[in-house]
Amino acid sequence: MKKSMERTRAYGRNKKAKNMRFTPETIRKLIVASQTEGVSQTVYVEKALRNQFQRDDIK
Repeated sequence: MKKSMERTRAYGRNKKAKNMRFTPETIRKLIVASQTEGVSQTVYVEKALRNQFQRDDIK
């Protein structure tokens, strides 16, 4: 595989990760949604938050 190809793929992935960052308001909204909609939703929120904090540590 060409070096340039690898570079572009990584760039796209990083861009996607940045777009997925949550602001405190959205986190609050997600938590409220999770409380109203039950367990399946909370798992999603927890996963999202975990990803968020891991990303911030890397940065």
